[in-house]
Amino acid sequence: MIRCSFMYDDLYVRKNQGKSMEAPSLKIQVYVFSTEEGVFEKFKLNSMPFPIAEPQKMMPSIFKGLLPELRKRGIHAYPHKNKLYLFFVSNRENLLNSLGDSITNFISGHSRSVFGDANLTTRLKIEELSPADDPSHFFITRSLIYSYLKSIVQYRKGTYIPLESRRLREGLRIFISKPPLCEDAGEADLYSFKICRGLRMLFEVTPKYRGYLWVDAITEAFEESFDGSQRTLSHHEMKQLSNKLGIKLYNKYLEKARMEPKNRAKFIDDFLTTELNISDSINIKYYVYRPGRREFEEVNIVFKRLTL
Repeated sequence: MIRCSFMYDDLYVRKNQGKSMEAPSLKIQVYVFSTEEGVFEKFKLNSMPFPIAEPQKMMPSIFKGLLPELRKRGIHAYPHKNKLYLFFVSNRENLLNSLGDSITNFISGHSRSVFGDANLTTRLKIEELSPADDPSHFFITRSLIYSYLKSIVQYRKGTYIPLESRRLREGLRIFISKPPLCEDAGEADLYSFKICRGLRMLFEVTPKYRGYLWVDAITEAFEESFDGSQRTLSHHEMKQLSNKLGIKLYNKYLEKARMEPKNRAKFIDDFLTTELNISDSINIKYYVYRPGRREFEEVNIVFKRLTL
């Protein structure tokens, strides 16, 4: 855990001119997991052709259908510029068959928008991305890192991970659907409302090719329909619903969101250790297929918790 101290002596002195007292310091605890330098100079993975017509039309189907299916099969993937970038979570050769089956099924259902056939999987090749130097490489790397982290926690009982791609830059958000982490905040018509506390993990790469995973507490309000679908509510929507329905949704959100620094630190510690079984490190272990040798190469990326 890194503890950063931010001094506000100048402001304090201006407000208390003529008074003899010591200016305090404001200490904010920041949780960071870090790799060694140089780890993300090159990010090794596989790629294969994945030509798509009308990307804006097809991306929702890819993100809601194909990518989650591949993740369940042990394959993490991300589409970018007519390629599918991917890696495997084990070295079982039947994962290649799983990849081929998933791609074939997806293409057959979208033959007018995705071009190719099962033979695309025979054109796997190894690539090395430069996430610190190329913005598109960083975006692909970050997406795959988040996908891997999702797989660690997604199938734990009660785990909820909002998947809105528009908020990807805000990090991976993880919530557990149980009290007191998630609490009911009212009902109206065909919807119920929940306020949940969870964690946000934010990935970045430094100019020295060190990877960081920043961890912080997060509070959000959700609207849940009776069919189980959920969406995140903005502050504006919470205020509107509070006025319309009289359920004090926004006030309840603020009560949960405002945490004292010590309570916030304890919440993060407890959530990491108890809910996610994470203590001193986060390990990302995956495999890259080497077509020429017809074998898998193991890759390990270790994020260790920083202390200061």
